[in-house]
Amino acid sequence: MSFIDDLINPGIDAIFGIQDEYKKDNRSSKVNLTAGIYLDEDKRPPAVMEAIKLAEQKLNKEETTKNYLSIVGDSNYLQMTEKLVLGDVDSSRIVKIQTIGGTSALSTGFHFLKDNGYENVSLSDPTWANHKQIVAKQGYRVFTYPYFDSIKNFEIFVDHLNSLPKKTICLLQARCHNPTGIDFSKEQWKIISKICLEKNLFPFFDSAYQGFADSLEEDNWVIRYFFEQGHEMFVAHSYSKSFALYNERVGALFVCIKDPGLSEVVKRHISKIIRVNYSNPPSHGSSTIKYVLNDGSLYQIWIDELSKQRNRINDIRKRFADKIKPIFGKELKDQIMSGRGFFCMLPLTKEQIHRLKVEFGVYMTNSGRISLPGLTMDCIDYVVQSIEKVKG
Repeated sequence: MSFIDDLINPGIDAIFGIQDEYKKDNRSSKVNLTAGIYLDEDKRPPAVMEAIKLAEQKLNKEETTKNYLSIVGDSNYLQMTEKLVLGDVDSSRIVKIQTIGGTSALSTGFHFLKDNGYENVSLSDPTWANHKQIVAKQGYRVFTYPYFDSIKNFEIFVDHLNSLPKKTICLLQARCHNPTGIDFSKEQWKIISKICLEKNLFPFFDSAYQGFADSLEEDNWVIRYFFEQGHEMFVAHSYSKSFALYNERVGALFVCIKDPGLSEVVKRHISKIIRVNYSNPPSHGSSTIKYVLNDGSLYQIWIDELSKQRNRINDIRKRFADKIKPIFGKELKDQIMSGRGFFCMLPLTKEQIHRLKVEFGVYMTNSGRISLPGLTMDCIDYVVQSIEKVKG
């Protein structure tokens, strides 16, 4: 008799499980459209950015210790990241926490809010699958709204916000919505801000794709606007995509408050959560990023590399939208073209998605989400032809 005899199999992760299947597939024509990572035209995972390589060379020469960081992380890294995310703002209103990627920023933030009386969360449907798991783990009551319908008819989302109980946390994606790729407009964000203030709703922004929509400045406009409007809010930030530092797990949590006098007590509460979860954040990724953000030439190299990736994804998006139009029609083409970032969604059934995998080696999630960087100019026709065949 084992203590694990009664364990219920939770199943495999929706994305990483498909990744494992893909790796075992020996077909040369296979295409991976699942995970949100940047792939080049040879379907290879992203090479280490040149800006990062050069920064690591400097780090290797100048680093003198591998001692622990503080529980809340490297203050210089956090100051630079705050400026990148929030711009030139009143830092006394912001508690800065270094985290293990964006996921632990979200988890830590929701843990803190649950400990302090928050019970309800508003999520888009669909949203990133891990959002649901993170809030479920903390025992939140979840309210959802139909995201596509809300984009087409904004009044649906306005009605949703107005129906929420006070102190509901509204988890909002700053740009490049995962999984749809479609974002609210600036005018819509201004209305959302006004309702949140009037209804005492708590904004929690997820910023995972800064730089992949239009620019570093433009992509976090909504976060900066909400801050200027006086919101108390959380921001979870990830560098996994923008620096292609997927395995370094570099992120940050920003707690924006009205009373700077409360910053120390907030920091201590969050420190207690971190202490029992992972104790201290890792240093290598954040130290490397510091060199890039603090060096004009390295910074420009990074901006150029990021722009190149963004432009390639935009080119892929346009070509794919054009090719898919005869199968799904103009409405879907326009929907894909209105999106930004890594993702778009296809109206395919689970059976059709299964056939794409089994018969053609085209892998995507069961939701129909595809990661556009997984396409290359050479394989778009093959993928479109495969979709056409399963659609009948």
